[in-house]
Amino acid sequence: MLVLPLAAPGLAPAASAQTGRFDPVLVGREGWLFANWESLRPGILPAVRRVSALLAEGFGLIARAGIQVSVALVPTRARIYPEFLPAGTTISPDAEARYGVARDAFRAAGAIVPDMAEHFLRIKHGAQEPVFFLADTHWRPWSAYLAAEEHARAIGPALPASARPGTRLGAWGNLTFREHILANLLPPAQRAAYPPERFRVRALPPAQGGLLDGDTAEEVMVLGDSFALPNFGFTPMLSMALNRPVGLFHRTGNHGHWKRLTDYLEGELFRTRRPRAIIILILEGNLEHMPDQAAYFGPNAMPPAQFISRIRGALA
Repeated sequence: MLVLPLAAPGLAPAASAQTGRFDPVLVGREGWLFANWESLRPGILPAVRRVSALLAEGFGLIARAGIQVSVALVPTRARIYPEFLPAGTTISPDAEARYGVARDAFRAAGAIVPDMAEHFLRIKHGAQEPVFFLADTHWRPWSAYLAAEEHARAIGPALPASARPGTRLGAWGNLTFREHILANLLPPAQRAAYPPERFRVRALPPAQGGLLDGDTAEEVMVLGDSFALPNFGFTPMLSMALNRPVGLFHRTGNHGHWKRLTDYLEGELFRTRRPRAIIILILEGNLEHMPDQAAYFGPNAMPPAQFISRIRGALA
């Protein structure tokens, strides 16, 4: 039985100007729901530039320490499926530019950033199923596999051969996803309109060396939230495509990419085995929130200068 985690990555308590309260879900067309914390409004680009520059500074420090940084920049569902947004809802020019601003800043700092937004837009019409679950925030396993393969092609040539093999995924099968983060945030009377979704997934073989269910130190590390967990497919497919074990350091919810990265670099996994490459999952919808925003990150917030100083200290 496949159990998928139900932790919303980065729910911001912003209030609606019309109602005075935060409506977390936009009810779209043809069964689609959208996370309202993934802002589509104008005026966000200055914040996106500040966030991207600070992350890029951190990535540059890691790259100069001899560790390859690759960023799995996951696009918003509104970017990939704007045709299903609620009637009258538009994506502002600032929100449209957000992904490219971050991608270019990270690349300029020496990080590898496969353009998953471009890739998903290119393949979505011929796909057997959508990139994302309709009523949940997460990507479906088949699209996570494609993202992993893109990263493996990008970082694989620079890695030496591994003495240990990677995960071997099994045959394709169909499963049913019965619970959804976004649908569960709707009023109870509306939830019945969002039935369980069928999806395709490859079998995860048990007790195989390359399949890492928990935090483990390896030469290639994935740092991420629930998008990176093995059941969604990104981590085991990366291991299979690279033909080597892949380690995982994950923290979900409002932990945030800032604290996730610094906690890993300061932690036992990094001290146990300094990696050759790290792949950092970042959700596009979180790109306007600096690390000191306590309203977004809660007790995991930190001053921007502390983010950089913690990276410097961990790499020293």
